[in-house]
Amino acid sequence: MLEFVATHKYERVLFHQLEPMRNMKPKANETRKRQQGIEVAKAEGYTHFFLADADELYFSEEVEKAKLLFNDPSVNGLVCPLRVYVGKPTLWCEEDTLISFIHKLNRKTSTGDNPRYPFAYDKKGIAHIDGTRRINETNGIRKCDVVCQHYSYVRSNINMKIKNSTANLSKREDLIKRDIERSKPGYFSEIYHQPLKESENYFNIIV
Repeated sequence: MLEFVATHKYERVLFHQLEPMRNMKPKANETRKRQQGIEVAKAEGYTHFFLADADELYFSEEVEKAKLLFNDPSVNGLVCPLRVYVGKPTLWCEEDTLISFIHKLNRKTSTGDNPRYPFAYDKKGIAHIDGTRRINETNGIRKCDVVCQHYSYVRSNINMKIKNSTANLSKREDLIKRDIERSKPGYFSEIYHQPLKESENYFNIIV
C-alpha cells in the first residue's frame, strides 16, 4: 500500500509499503499509514513532504512553483483545493474540500485529527480537510493556487472504492453509481450539486 510522496534536495521519491491492521478502524489505519510515511521521511533526512493518495495527481509545473513559496521562511505548509473527476478522466467539477499539501518536516511532525490545523474547519464548523491529513502545525500555513486533480470516481471497480474508503461512501453509493453511469459534459452531479465540465485526459488515464 503506497500513498506517500516526499521531496528531498536530491529530488528522490521514497516508496514504503505498509499493510493495514485488521483490528483497526479504517480512519485509524489511514492515519497510521500516513504517519509511517512521515517517520520514514524523517529517518531518510527529508526536509519537506506531502501526502498523496494513488488517485491524487498534480501538474509538475504547479508543484515547482509551490516549492518557491518556501523561500519565505515564515511559510511552514501549504493547503490547496481539489478538482474531482467523475466517471471519466475528462469529466470534473470543483470539490468543496481542501487538502494539506507541501509542509516542512521536523522531528515532531505528525498527522491526524488535529482540530487546530488551519483551514480544517470553516466558520460554521464544517470540516474541509480530511481528519487523517491535518498536520500538527498551526502557524505559517498558507492556501496556494495549486489544484489537486482528484480522480476519486474514475475506477474500473467502483465497488472497491466504496468498500475501502474511510469516508463511509456506502451512504452515498446509489448517488455515486448514478453519477458515474450518467456522467457527460453538462450533467448535474448529484454528489457535488454542480454540472460536470470537460477537459483533456491530462495524465492519459485508462479505465
